[in-house]
Amino acid sequence: MFKALISREYNLNNKSDRLDKIFIKNRIESLDLSSRHEFESCHTANVNCCDLDPNGQRYLLSAAGNGNIFIHDLHTPPSSSSSPRIFKVVSKIDATNEDRHYFSVGSIQWYPHDTGIFTSSGREKLLKLWDSNNLKVVTQFTFEECVNCHKMAGFKPIIAVGSDSDKIQLVDITSGSFSHKLTGHSQRVVLDLYWSASNNHHLYSAGKDGHIILWDIRRSKSCLLKFDKNNTRFNDKASPNPNGRAHDGVVNSILLLQDGLHLLSFGTDNNVRLWDSQSGKNLLCNYGMIANDSKVGLRMACCDRYAFVPNSENVTILDVFNGTQIKTLQGHFKQVNCCLFKSDQYELITGARDRNILLWDAFSHDDDDDGDADDDRKKRLKSVRNAPEVKRNIRDLNNDVGFNRFSEDNWSDVDE
Repeated sequence: MFKALISREYNLNNKSDRLDKIFIKNRIESLDLSSRHEFESCHTANVNCCDLDPNGQRYLLSAAGNGNIFIHDLHTPPSSSSSPRIFKVVSKIDATNEDRHYFSVGSIQWYPHDTGIFTSSGREKLLKLWDSNNLKVVTQFTFEECVNCHKMAGFKPIIAVGSDSDKIQLVDITSGSFSHKLTGHSQRVVLDLYWSASNNHHLYSAGKDGHIILWDIRRSKSCLLKFDKNNTRFNDKASPNPNGRAHDGVVNSILLLQDGLHLLSFGTDNNVRLWDSQSGKNLLCNYGMIANDSKVGLRMACCDRYAFVPNSENVTILDVFNGTQIKTLQGHFKQVNCCLFKSDQYELITGARDRNILLWDAFSHDDDDDGDADDDRKKRLKSVRNAPEVKRNIRDLNNDVGFNRFSEDNWSDVDE
């Protein structure tokens, strides 16, 4: 980081985004279980899913296997300077709420434009729309099968719902009615959904049949293509096999990267695969084996080129584009179900079957003696400043006539 700062100061690097990339890389590689922040203990069952409000990233929704839902305030003021900061529960939906879920909640999401509304769905075959101010159900939709996942579109109030059926149901919450069904999965159980970032009408789905399907919800024949692991980037002339599978096992997690051009998938064949999100081509990036024996949907997270993948009771950090496993985060005792990245502070939030929600940050290792840390920084800074290329650039600047003319003092103390 110090070398990057000096390089930018003396114009040694023409890439303007290099410093940002180095900063993100250092923060990601330094992630560890936080010693400064904790979540108030509240869950008495598996933490199945979490969601962070997309506007201010202040409120965290979490839902459990017993149907309880909690909202944590991540801006809770610290009680003292010495003790860890505890994120308090500000709202809860438990057995005392008559509108609560009576079975496991499998998916939960904030309304994309307002924290006054959130949605939840689960094993009781219901999708509920909640008023987060009074914690009452505004409306609910009933399905024929248990609901595994749902995703709300950002461009209009449409919710895609995946269930134990082989069809995806679209719900219009403005009219309170069902829109239409997307048919294309060969087996029952749809486990994950993701709306496209580049096209508002495109939807990705993953299921128990090992398929990943790209849909266009405007078309009568909505299925655009099925992702096939054998349709690689080297097969330019090959067309996707309509019966091809993305994974040999269940696909229980998909993630669209921030660039909108790449899709990451995770299956019970213990493989993570990188895809071209438009052509459906397998980009053949080898991440090694990552344990996945979960039969329910999991949630991955990403930041820039880095992905956070549940790996049994651990979380593996991947460099998406070169296939490197950068680090493994250890802290949970049972299967990790969901990962969320808090981009404003470069922090990671995870929920697991051990009933815990943990926060990972890049400051936990900075508890060493401050004096020693300052001395080390000074030594590193001095070594960078003494680098030959830095000295040469400083000499060239000092010898530059234009530079000296604009940097010299033209003021005079003598009155004319």
